[in-house]
Amino acid sequence: MVTGDEEEDSQTSFPALAQSAFGFLIDLGFTIVSLDHGSASPVQRVRYESPAGVFVELIHVPREAHTGMRVGSIGAPRDAINEVELRLASGSPELPRGSTQADELNLMAALLQLHGDQALRADPGLFHRVAELRRVYTERFTARRDE
Repeated sequence: MVTGDEEEDSQTSFPALAQSAFGFLIDLGFTIVSLDHGSASPVQRVRYESPAGVFVELIHVPREAHTGMRVGSIGAPRDAINEVELRLASGSPELPRGSTQADELNLMAALLQLHGDQALRADPGLFHRVAELRRVYTERFTARRDE
């Protein structure tokens, strides 16, 4: 028998919140291929994949209070981009911090809906722009460290 607390926990769990915020991916042909509740791992994950070979992975690290998103090609997962890189590559303004995990996920979902068309198609142009952003950031970081 499910108690009221257990029912509430299942509705406010990271996987449930992620599925609620990113439900639009199902309408775009994505399917959920994995749900990791984090019981055996310190990281909770929800991963969507499309028939076109694109993945969207949502992660939550409770110990660090971090919630994040990665989007990329299944064939090149190391080139996946996160929500910050998507925002920078699209010229979108900085995302405000959500006050709850649901807010964080909803903000990332809105970013993906508004500016993620290229990412959801694994458009090489976007990934090249992000690679250039990474290169410039690395050069700046390395230059500051060498001073």
